[in-house]
Amino acid sequence: MNEEIKALEQQIKELQDKKNAIEQAERNAALNTVRELIKTWKFSSDELKVTKTKVEKSKPVPFYFNPHNTAETCGVRGVRPKWFNENLKNGISKKDMLIKK
Repeated sequence: MNEEIKALEQQIKELQDKKNAIEQAERNAALNTVRELIKTWKFSSDELKVTKTKVEKSKPVPFYFNPHNTAETCGVRGVRPKWFNENLKNGISKKDMLIKK
């Protein structure tokens, strides 16, 4: 790689690190100010309308399919469906049931 490009990439990285440090310092200062105001004025969470946000869990990605009924799938987490275990008992391997991407 060209030395000039390497030098520019290093400068970009250093500038991004500097920007991140400045943003973090400003964020911390703002948070400290907010905390001081809450303490000084004795605000409650109801007054501040503080609510916890719910994080939606992602659906597990199907990893295996039932060769006898391709509409049936299962992921790698949790309890395996009955058809999965029956296929294993009947000699169908996990590799044969793997969804190919």
